[in-house]
Amino acid sequence: STSGHTGELIQILRNGATQLHMANNGKVGIGTASPASKLHIKSSDSGYTGGIQIEDTDSSTKSAIAHVNGGLYISSNATNDHLTLLANGRLGIGATSPLSMLHVHQSGTGSVPVTVANFVTNSNAYGRGPRLDFSVLWGSNLQTAQIAAPNVTGGGGYGGDLSFSTNGQAINTMTERLRLNANGKAEVSGHFYSKDNANASHPGSNSATVHKLTNKAYIGGKVLIPFQVYFPNNVSNLAIRLYTSPTSLWVGGEVTFGSTYSNANAHGFRRYTFTHNMNTTSNYGTALTNTENLGPNSSHFEFSSHGYDTSEGAHYFEFRHIHSSGNAIYGQLELHGSSPGYKDHDWYFRHTTY
Repeated sequence: STSGHTGELIQILRNGATQLHMANNGKVGIGTASPASKLHIKSSDSGYTGGIQIEDTDSSTKSAIAHVNGGLYISSNATNDHLTLLANGRLGIGATSPLSMLHVHQSGTGSVPVTVANFVTNSNAYGRGPRLDFSVLWGSNLQTAQIAAPNVTGGGGYGGDLSFSTNGQAINTMTERLRLNANGKAEVSGHFYSKDNANASHPGSNSATVHKLTNKAYIGGKVLIPFQVYFPNNVSNLAIRLYTSPTSLWVGGEVTFGSTYSNANAHGFRRYTFTHNMNTTSNYGTALTNTENLGPNSSHFEFSSHGYDTSEGAHYFEFRHIHSSGNAIYGQLELHGSSPGYKDHDWYFRHTTY
């Protein structure tokens, strides 16, 4: 090993090869006699042994940075590639060979699948624009889904649409299911379905159990709330009460419910219209009218009353099973009004008796 000093140049050599070079311009080279920056490291070793390693006082813990074949690799344990930046600009998190500009990879066994998320430029039939791909490799099958923001629509126009696609076996084979247009319109391929539809069996007595009505739809200023309850056979005077708790509720609407044959013929439907204009202390006008009946259903169920329940602290709508034969009621409550409470507040029901 030798060292030399010429003017303002300092060099450390080993077997004639530059180990450390400090130029008079302040640039330092490690493994190179021609440093191109303030610190320039060049190594013939591959991987993290030829890069930079950072170690704390615990010698078993260290991180590393390496440059291999034009790519930059960062490891939190100086062994595994946790962050990869290739020469083509693709960034991989947990992915050593990123497939797109951003590729996130999580591997596991058992119930933890391999997960890939790609952010790429969309060039398929859905229009060009940024796209986020989700791929799950389960066994030999690649299940994918996609969210895209195409700036060119299928008709050739320009706009900031947002599309959702599913059911693909490989990237670029997804089927578009939902598109939110820049003009605020939603286009659905298929149908809406809520897994939270309220479906319960009446216990045959009063119950404090709360059944939340989360399956609500808002269409044209109207709120649609479905509910389904099965009433046991040979038990009379059973009912349910729907509740919501805004201070004021100024609404009108209608209720339609039907049933099927379980223990007695209750097919058909029954329809009611109503107005409900109340707050916690005053009734400014209510009405309830049975407008239409079809089939034997009218002898099994009725919309009996609505008002404000002070003990519950909520507005209520009561539906009664007026027959002792066990059947299910399939109800649809439709509301529209001037106060925002009917849209913004939660709805739920309890089992009760009368």
